[in-house]
Amino acid sequence: DSNNKLVQSAGQYFGGHSVLFEGHNKLAKDIVVEMGELILVPKVTLQAKETILMILAHHPSKEALRALTKYNKNPDKGLEYTARFALEECGWWNE
Repeated sequence: DSNNKLVQSAGQYFGGHSVLFEGHNKLAKDIVVEMGELILVPKVTLQAKETILMILAHHPSKEALRALTKYNKNPDKGLEYTARFALEECGWWNE
């Protein structure tokens, strides 16, 4: 419980890990690229984008890192912190 938007967003982000499924980090790179394109489509729901961001955050590939970097340049309103956290976490997986 916090009134701080960053703290609230961090809690929401960590709770979002429940969408991860077995093998999420082994998705084919062409699927990762498609997911990266989907998060840029305005008609895709914020909930779907949030799920995609979480999956990309845990994929150890340059494709996921590129997609998240691109999305972070203009994230959807309400997903700014989620996008930033996802990019940071993906960076860790790619170290």
